[in-house]
Amino acid sequence: SYIQNRRGMYHKICGRLGRTLSQLKLAPQPYDTITILAHSFGCVISTEVLSHYHQGPRVRMITLGSPLLLMAARSDRIQDAIDQVLANQLVDSWVDFYSEHDWLCTRSPVAENHQKFESRQITTTVPVDEKITGASHQLYFEDWEVIETILAHSPAHPTMLRAENPVG
Repeated sequence: SYIQNRRGMYHKICGRLGRTLSQLKLAPQPYDTITILAHSFGCVISTEVLSHYHQGPRVRMITLGSPLLLMAARSDRIQDAIDQVLANQLVDSWVDFYSEHDWLCTRSPVAENHQKFESRQITTTVPVDEKITGASHQLYFEDWEVIETILAHSPAHPTMLRAENPVG
């Protein structure tokens, strides 16, 4: 439904995050940089919104357990959005975490030598039953390197916009 914009789902979901980003310009104390933390399908949404982000604070994007490879295979629009985010002057960095134990998602489809993109494989392991049930998709929230990356370069009171799977 999102990819095909059935019942306006694409516009509704991206509009919500886009409006939040727009409101940052109206903050009493402007932000120099914000961090967008996206998990699962939120990685697709954040990527599409940032592909059209041309005004506001600088952005540091962190993606966890991304289905961007699968979605880019289903829609050229997603690959175009990835390319636009990488070319966006307001996006300073993109750190992408993935796990070989997460059967739901993979490393995002970006060339490893791109200057603002860094892909990191987490090493946390889980039993086979957690892989089968999909519980391994939550591994990222327990990984110390992920936590350190989220907190790195953050002010004492960081502003974090969370983009999650709005459906489930």
